[in-house]
Amino acid sequence: MLFVLSALPSVPGPSFPFADKVGHLGLYGILGMGLAWGAWRTGRREPLRMISLGVLYGMSDELHQGFVPGRHPSVGDLFSDALGVTAGYLLFSLILNGLSGRRNDKDSQ
Repeated sequence: MLFVLSALPSVPGPSFPFADKVGHLGLYGILGMGLAWGAWRTGRREPLRMISLGVLYGMSDELHQGFVPGRHPSVGDLFSDALGVTAGYLLFSLILNGLSGRRNDKDSQ
């Protein structure tokens, strides 16, 4: 979905100050959640590696936008991407760890 949105000459959406940055933050937050889910499901607790993977995707996305007419790469967008991936990963990891802790408590009773 991120690639498809990046390939559009312009992305329709709400118009308010920093709407573009909020959009990047939200979409990359979802990516971060997906990375946290995958790490949790596989038992691989490597947050730095997973967050880096999301940020690298954000970098490639910004580079991709440089080839789309009407779009351009932006360091501000990349910062929003990185913040979104990090926040999404960490928040969802906390939720998943809390849920697995409750499950383990029930199993031990």
